[in-house]
Amino acid sequence: MIDSILERKRKTIILDRLLIERDGVQSLCLDDKEIVQEAENHYQNVAGNRSNNFLVLDDRWSNRYKPIQQIDQMWYSEILIPISMEEWRDMINSLPNDKASGPSKISNEMLKKAEIHELKLGYNLGYTNPIGNSTRINVSSQAYMDDVTWLTEDKFHLEQILKIADQFNKFNNIQVNYNKFEITTNSLSVKDNDIINIKIGNEKKNIVIVKANQSVRILGVWINLNLDQKFVFNQCKDIIKQYNILVKRKDVTSKQLKYIFNHVILPRIDYKAQLNIWNKVQCDQINRIGRAMFKKKCAVVSTMPNCLIYSSFGYKIKDIYVLQLQRQFTRLRNQMNATGIVNTVLWIRAYQLQQDCILKQSPLHEWNISSNNFTLKFDLLGKILALMYDNNLELVANSTTSNKLTNGKCSLNGIIDHSILYKKGVFKQLSRKGIVFLSQLLSSDGNRMLRYKDLKNRFNISTKGRIPIWFKQLETIFITEHKLSRKVKDEFNIGRHYQFISPSIENVNVKSRDWIATYTKITDEAVIARIIDNQHDSLIAEHWIQDVKEEISPSVQLPVIKKCNGCDLKLFHTRSPRSSVKKRCLFKVDKQTTIKVKASSIECDKYIMDTAIFENLALAENLFYTDNFIGVNTSLNDVLKYVSPFSVRSKLLEIKSNLSDAMYITAYTDGSLKSHASSASHMGGAFVITEPISVIFNVSFEDQPSVVKAELLAILLLIMTCPKYASVLIYCDSQIIITKFLELFDRSLAEINKMKLPYQIYWTLLFKFIKFFALDVRVEKVKAHSNNQYNDLADKYAKESIDEDSIIFHDQILNFKALIKWNHLIVERDDIQLIKQIFEADNLNQFLNLNRNNLINNRHFFTLVDWKTSYRLNKKSQYITSKGDEVFQQLAIKIKANELPTLDNLHKRSPRLYPSNLQCQFCKNCNETLHHLWTCSQLTVIYKELFDSLYDILSVWIKKFCTLDNVDDILDQEKPIFIQSLQMSNDFNISHLAKGLISMKFVGFLREKFKLDQNSRDIIFEQFYRIVIFKFSFYIWIKRNSLVLDLERHIGITNKMKKNKRKYTGNHNLVTVSSSFDNNLFKDTDRFKYWLKYAYAYGGYFLDF
Repeated sequence: MIDSILERKRKTIILDRLLIERDGVQSLCLDDKEIVQEAENHYQNVAGNRSNNFLVLDDRWSNRYKPIQQIDQMWYSEILIPISMEEWRDMINSLPNDKASGPSKISNEMLKKAEIHELKLGYNLGYTNPIGNSTRINVSSQAYMDDVTWLTEDKFHLEQILKIADQFNKFNNIQVNYNKFEITTNSLSVKDNDIINIKIGNEKKNIVIVKANQSVRILGVWINLNLDQKFVFNQCKDIIKQYNILVKRKDVTSKQLKYIFNHVILPRIDYKAQLNIWNKVQCDQINRIGRAMFKKKCAVVSTMPNCLIYSSFGYKIKDIYVLQLQRQFTRLRNQMNATGIVNTVLWIRAYQLQQDCILKQSPLHEWNISSNNFTLKFDLLGKILALMYDNNLELVANSTTSNKLTNGKCSLNGIIDHSILYKKGVFKQLSRKGIVFLSQLLSSDGNRMLRYKDLKNRFNISTKGRIPIWFKQLETIFITEHKLSRKVKDEFNIGRHYQFISPSIENVNVKSRDWIATYTKITDEAVIARIIDNQHDSLIAEHWIQDVKEEISPSVQLPVIKKCNGCDLKLFHTRSPRSSVKKRCLFKVDKQTTIKVKASSIECDKYIMDTAIFENLALAENLFYTDNFIGVNTSLNDVLKYVSPFSVRSKLLEIKSNLSDAMYITAYTDGSLKSHASSASHMGGAFVITEPISVIFNVSFEDQPSVVKAELLAILLLIMTCPKYASVLIYCDSQIIITKFLELFDRSLAEINKMKLPYQIYWTLLFKFIKFFALDVRVEKVKAHSNNQYNDLADKYAKESIDEDSIIFHDQILNFKALIKWNHLIVERDDIQLIKQIFEADNLNQFLNLNRNNLINNRHFFTLVDWKTSYRLNKKSQYITSKGDEVFQQLAIKIKANELPTLDNLHKRSPRLYPSNLQCQFCKNCNETLHHLWTCSQLTVIYKELFDSLYDILSVWIKKFCTLDNVDDILDQEKPIFIQSLQMSNDFNISHLAKGLISMKFVGFLREKFKLDQNSRDIIFEQFYRIVIFKFSFYIWIKRNSLVLDLERHIGITNKMKKNKRKYTGNHNLVTVSSSFDNNLFKDTDRFKYWLKYAYAYGGYFLDF
């Protein structure tokens, strides 16, 4: 009906003539332009000219229109909020009836009765018929429909969307191939391979249902409704297999392989797998395929530690597991920091996950379930959180959105082993019944576990049939002997709780013969009774007790009760010839501590209660103990009240009070960082106010210590003490702070929030206070240690503040959306770099803990190494892409990993070919290991010449960067000491330098003796490391290989036998080879001297010449 009204032609009024009167003379106008002009003049001047002087107003009105000094922002908080559907419905329903319809001919009654189909579309289409009988045609470019996915809840909505989409396609001349349409559904009523008849526009099409376990592609990502990961997993494996086939016969270097794998292959896998979470075993299956080809192409043995392949000490290949964690962590953080529908959908998913996993608060605030125990198949958010938990990572949301459940004690998630709670499916049954806390399963006194049938009254659920397995499992956890007693173990005794309090009968009408549970002060306990007389203010009841068999605990027995024959409660003595009446135990009941209970008759003078007796008694006791509860309600109105502890907050409040009338403030700020050891650092900050009053304040800070953070927090605390509309001049000696402040000064808070800044929370908070207090803040540079009285004073108190109380900012004032934590410590850096550094440290730790590194894996040796310098040396891209450097790098990596093909290693790899009694080909006395190559007695002369040449090369580089006048004298004096430090008899020697480890003594030698800065030292270490590797290769390794080849020919080992080492066996009897050894073979040749003179200084390598 509405469509027919809207499509009806509109009637129009045509103004084609106008009678105009000027000076009493009338004229008929037929000109179209003049008619339009006269009509406009008429309507513009019909009301006449009116002039009002708004500058002169009476006092009565001037006060009314006086600007308001204080504006409550809450007045405008809802202006920009879109009007909800409910508000539209309320407005339509409030329209009056019996009113004339407008030009649309739609009355209010029609709007109220109209049925509205809510179609969630990303666009709105509208079409208006042209006025009159004009005809037009729309010509558009030819287009073909790309992949489109519609998500709806039923067939009706799908047809409505397809109807509009069909109109849109026809309007824009878009061609659609309906034969390619596919439908997948999770409806249980639809079977696989069924055909569904769908109406598309005016036509009906038969579309085949895609199987639930069959994957479909959406924007290049394959998904299925069963969330089966095998299809995508196999796709990713095929990507790497194809990559292996392509590079198998290509002559490429390790750097080229690394670039292709890290920047071409892994991004494809990451995109395809963005909806899949793989565990370490699955990731290793994919890594293994690419890693095997990489080792083969780089001429690295298969026994090379995988941690070295992924570490900066090795090849720096990206691990798929690390990449997956980085991407999922970043996506989740972006969703938490987003606004609008993305953030709303995230919190809906979080609250649903909280209910499914029976958590006491949102999983974005607290999560303790590992990937092995998480069994919810259809929850991507839970899998991401479990992946983060496995790696000690957290994304903590603000406490204002925690959705914390406070009406229970002792969360089941925290006390039950997750292998039982989640792997065995117990949590699913608890979630359906809304059971989150242990107190929900225990009696109100917290001593006994309820029976399964008692859950009927507590949760209003059906408990018919046998006791389920999940409840029996909980009984075995909480109760020692559940067949003998319902008493819980001591560790699960939570004490009395008030989650379930039944109302007293004080305001309830009770009748005679009603059952009650009441607390009596006579015996100081709760009892079961039956009302005898309710005609007076105090009730008279008869005491009933449980019919107990003495063999087992009463809590296990049925709740059967019988009359009490007399006890300490008895207050009334009856006069009756019947003996049964005389034995009745009657007493007075206090209505305030009495609840109503239910019982059913089972035999003469015996009744059974519908709830366990111990629970009814505990509920009555709760009414007596509820007076002990006191509620606390505090309000925090001032920003400084969000600062702890009390001692720090009191000082800041005093400063703010003294500055309440100040308009111009001058202050100096400074931060200090004190490192006690390599793993312990503390920081503090201070500010000194010089105008209008003299004030000094200092405090220490915690978490992620740095000088920049300490300086920033000192400025932040200063701003928090300033009054509104004040002008603040801050002198600071940190150029980093000043540069960043000027960069952010003209930006909005929204822009600052979106930027990835170090210490972003505190920068956002700083500018929020500046804008909120309307402060005029300037930050100027003051030179550090320039004898400025106030700056030196701020520096002094900043250093002394390390021993002061540490300040804590509450979540309410920080107002963050997502806070990164690792090992429960706040981390203020980029999340991708954080995860990369975590696994970098883990790979290095794995490598150092290998048995092959026993000689260096000790606490004493760790103190000798400058790990920061060593890490920078190995992290740096040391090699250019050339074939000569490729051989050089292979040698360096093999030295680090102790994987040089020494005779000892060859025997371990191929015991059938190489006997165990093969000895060093230089000395013929010891087994040839990597350590022995550096200590062989026959190479003493060679090492002496090597040390001399190393120091000569080192001297050249020192002279290049050192600015001291007496550098030559220092080099001559220190040469014997330096050469002695490289001897193998020392704790740290040249073999460790060949592994890329730099000693603290070597760093101190360049820093203290030659005053070289870090950049200069790093360049020297890089060149020194290269020359050590090269000289070892040139002087020792090349000659050693020729001797080993002679040995292999003598034994009878050929290349064919090496390739099929499992098939052939070498001659283990012929192990003595006569060979001459001449030290002169190792002296510098003319070719090597030419390289030293010309090529090395320009970054070349000997193998390239």
